[in-house]
Amino acid sequence: PPPPPPPLAHGAASNPVGALESLLRQEGIEPTRFLRAEESLASPFWCVVRVLDGAGEALGRSGGHSKKKEAKKAAYHDALSSTRLRELLQERRAAVQTSLSTAGAAGGAAEQRHP
Repeated sequence: PPPPPPPLAHGAASNPVGALESLLRQEGIEPTRFLRAEESLASPFWCVVRVLDGAGEALGRSGGHSKKKEAKKAAYHDALSSTRLRELLQERRAAVQTSLSTAGAAGGAAEQRHP
């Protein structure tokens, strides 16, 4: 079973956009290189927060809002509580750890060849 989503960061309810961007930066990810928000231009407003990599899957959605800002906040709040976001971050951490381990092993092997 997928792990439960962690509790939302402090201030996430009032500023989910900033909370999600802060979470990504803590993971060493530049938010503009990881996510994009697609928004409607007319009422009722909607917003979809998508991952830039791969198929551009949606992490958060909202719709039917009378204010554009509220639609964006709701979509980011949805993305923050997404188990898929947690899975993507775990996959990224595992990939970084694997590349660090591989680089460390290669560096160690090079040192052994050249005493």
